[in-house]
Amino acid sequence: MKTFTLALLMVMLILPVAAGQTPDLTDIVTDYVQRIENEEMSLMVVHLNDFTTDAFFSPPTKYSLRAQARLNMMFFIQGVAKRDITVDTNYKVVQRDQSTQSIVTSLRTIAINILNFEDGTLISEGEEFQGIISTPAQSINLRAPFDVQIGEFHLRFELSTDAVDRIRR
Repeated sequence: MKTFTLALLMVMLILPVAAGQTPDLTDIVTDYVQRIENEEMSLMVVHLNDFTTDAFFSPPTKYSLRAQARLNMMFFIQGVAKRDITVDTNYKVVQRDQSTQSIVTSLRTIAINILNFEDGTLISEGEEFQGIISTPAQSINLRAPFDVQIGEFHLRFELSTDAVDRIRR
């Protein structure tokens, strides 16, 4: 996992970032990337936008994903199995009312397979899976916290004001 993280950071440093603006690498990781690790897997979920598509993908893929991510809320999913698992692509994006904690929006996502990211795929220990999940962006308020829910796991995204402003320019 350390090798993967180091390689990811090197890619993010080497690849150019959109429109002449270069957000600090720490900002990209802090604002747009969430991770979970349990006994089954290590999972990284990346909010796709102009900056992260440039950091994670190369042309022409990054241009297509950037355009799609401007119209939809999209996340790049990358995981490594720590034991034999079955891939579950039943992800949701959930936003709760901050005062009552009741669910305001709960959106199912569409899964796009890149590598072993099809529902029900059996993954052996040490194997990777990658994919993209997508849902309509108009229903989520980026200025309020939202979760990407995978089964019982919730990855909380709380984008800073700067992070939201950066992707809305």
